[in-house]
Amino acid sequence: IFEDGNAANDYVKQARDYIDANYVNPITVSGIADLIGVDRTYLSKIFKNKMNISMQDYLINTRLKHAAILLKLGYRVSQASQMCGYSDCFNFSKMFKRRYGVSPCGYKK
Repeated sequence: IFEDGNAANDYVKQARDYIDANYVNPITVSGIADLIGVDRTYLSKIFKNKMNISMQDYLINTRLKHAAILLKLGYRVSQASQMCGYSDCFNFSKMFKRRYGVSPCGYKK
């Protein structure tokens, strides 16, 4: 079945809203799709079409954007990473550096 554009927009909005509200928790694309009640592949495809970014990249960007704010507010790297949904501080540092071109410690200064 082909959904009309409104349904697709609605699914993308629901996924975006969910990520924005829950980025601190462990999130998977499959989990979001289950929550919304659509197929994971379908949701991934319409999200990418509407947002020009994959859901995974949107989640990463959301987490890193919030982490950058926390670092500027004086939180330690380990605190910022945990508060933004990263259980592994090394992985967080790697992702942060890839996104901002500087380590979390360097960014903080």
